[in-house]
Amino acid sequence: MQIKTKLASAMRRLDQLKNKNDHGNDFDQGEGQELIVESDDYLAKKFVWTIAIGGAAVFFIGLPLLLSILQIVMPVVIMNVLWMMAKIGMTLVLLVFGYAVYMTLVKSDN
Repeated sequence: MQIKTKLASAMRRLDQLKNKNDHGNDFDQGEGQELIVESDDYLAKKFVWTIAIGGAAVFFIGLPLLLSILQIVMPVVIMNVLWMMAKIGMTLVLLVFGYAVYMTLVKSDN
């Protein structure tokens, strides 16, 4: 599947950039290359589950708490727009979660 390949290559690039930033000029190319040997299927699942769990924490816990506090000082019209955006974010997180479950339960093409 092309989406899994793109997600896996993006994770590998991010890992390489992170390792390079962490180690600076004395970066060893052979060090920290664990993601290269992992399958694309595994990396795509890992990426989607990470986004689903992190997004759930932000959109279902953090954002409602923040908006509840802002509700005290903000006008109702602005709060309605902010709550609508939060609900759209929650919907997107649920869609990503559903895709993560689908990727986990459906057999790999390989």
